[in-house]
Amino acid sequence: MLKKYDEYIQKLLIAQYEVSEIIDHKLTKGEVREDFLKDMITKRLPKYRAVNGVIVDPLGRQSPQCDCILLKSNAQTRKIGKQEIVDIEDVLFVIEIKSNAKGTDLKKFNDDIKKIKKMQNSNDRMKFILFGYEINLKHLTILKRFKHNFDSYIKSIYLDPRGNEMYPNIDILLNLSSSFEVLSEEPCKNKPFILQRIEKIKGSPEEYFYNSNRPIIREFFGILK
Repeated sequence: MLKKYDEYIQKLLIAQYEVSEIIDHKLTKGEVREDFLKDMITKRLPKYRAVNGVIVDPLGRQSPQCDCILLKSNAQTRKIGKQEIVDIEDVLFVIEIKSNAKGTDLKKFNDDIKKIKKMQNSNDRMKFILFGYEINLKHLTILKRFKHNFDSYIKSIYLDPRGNEMYPNIDILLNLSSSFEVLSEEPCKNKPFILQRIEKIKGSPEEYFYNSNRPIIREFFGILK
């Protein structure tokens, strides 16, 4: 039953994404998709508030605009129109939501995170997620840019210590679409994926490519939980 429910939620997100394609105005289309995801997060995990706006530190420095900032439900914010001003100490997750993410989008988000991490009192609890309804990059390219590679002989993804990591500040990359080939286990089948950075030993980050038959949205909510 749980798997069926998660599959339903994932299909609902994809259906909402596809229906919103009827909107010509790109900004409005993006806001509709952001609002739908934020609403789904707060309904499933009511311990969070999901807002969009800017993060500020004690010196008044501001982050770039953020699509989705997850805070504890009782965190204080200051609202200006549809945007909210958030104390950096209250931030738990920052989620960048992209309809069709390109390499330039990943680079920009990585650079934005770098600016946030340089702010005063940047807390260690913050995690940064790029949630892509679709990602417009070849799968092997994504792996290599996150310092992974694929062994075609044993059909396995591995962390490549010689690789060049292009997005070191992105903790989690999610692709909801099944629009391109996943390289592990069943290389001929299309599946969504999550690439998650996990710190197993303090000070020694390791990255893992996650692929499963379980709905990927379940893994996403598991991370937020």
